[in-house]
Amino acid sequence: LGLGGPFLWVAGRAIDVMLAIGKFVSDLPGAVQTVASAPDVALPIAFLGVLFLCLWQGKGRWLGLPFAAAVLIWPRAPVPDVWIGDGGTTAAYVQDQDAIILRPGVRTFASDVWSRRRGLRSLPRETIGWTCDRFSCVPDGDRSPIALWWGRRAPTQDQLSTLCSRAQIVSVRAIITTLPSSCSGRLVLDGTDHAQGGAVELWKTETGWRAIWTSDVRGTRPWSKASPGSMNQTQ
Repeated sequence: LGLGGPFLWVAGRAIDVMLAIGKFVSDLPGAVQTVASAPDVALPIAFLGVLFLCLWQGKGRWLGLPFAAAVLIWPRAPVPDVWIGDGGTTAAYVQDQDAIILRPGVRTFASDVWSRRRGLRSLPRETIGWTCDRFSCVPDGDRSPIALWWGRRAPTQDQLSTLCSRAQIVSVRAIITTLPSSCSGRLVLDGTDHAQGGAVELWKTETGWRAIWTSDVRGTRPWSKASPGSMNQTQ
């Protein structure tokens, strides 16, 4: 009979108002705060703390409160200085609390997941201060610690020399057989490293760079390549 029409119209307008309020609040400064992920061990500890709070009787139950908040209060690991995506096709470096993406729009899911896990805001690199073409992206000056070559073909010796002269870390998607003298003292990762290790996080240390590869974290599985034993080393 259509008697419910007016009520449905009112319900629809109420939903529109709720959506408008939600959009207004989400657009406010500081409405969204990215927090770095806690270590894996914090989650089961928090679960046991919540369980203790819910099941225990009396005031002693509040002893479980610090454990229930483990995910929030657990100290976070230091943020890496550089991240290189699986296969060496994209990369990012950390500047303040921002993850500067070298190739915006390429494998954005991986870069977004990594930046959120580390509590960083993902931003595209600036167009000024970079020399980029179809196969590579090289910083001008000391703007970035990494230069990226994502072309399937290996760079020439002159191109590789340019990459090494502009950055402390050089990531090349292809396999490199020889390095020019300008790459001495540089950390050069090529297709062999990426094929064995996957994505990698790099921390600057006093003696070089410390690396943690995806293969170091996931371990050896039947559907993944074996983890190289020497990749989680300071270089």
